[in-house]
Amino acid sequence: MRPFPSTSLARPLFHAGHSTEDQFRELIAALGLVFDRGRFMQRCAACNALGFERLLPSDVDGSSGEGAWRGRVTAKVLSLGTVREFMGCRRCGKVYWVSVAGGL
Repeated sequence: MRPFPSTSLARPLFHAGHSTEDQFRELIAALGLVFDRGRFMQRCAACNALGFERLLPSDVDGSSGEGAWRGRVTAKVLSLGTVREFMGCRRCGKVYWVSVAGGL
């Protein structure tokens, strides 16, 4: 992880924009940040590792099969039948999925 440039923390940044989108644009420009759509939402919330493995319900089902992902998702989630794809962190093993009530 690269540190912020020392000049970015040495002075306050006042937003002129009124909308959240305008404020983000100002912040991105002021700090020289680059947004990469290909890497958006690709870091694990638990360990900050980059990269996930796409998994099927059969990969995470604890009642059948073998493998590193087996048993990582509760039977209740699998029994709903609404989740067709899971994403597993290659570093820490945390498994994510899109739920009916929320996002990934």
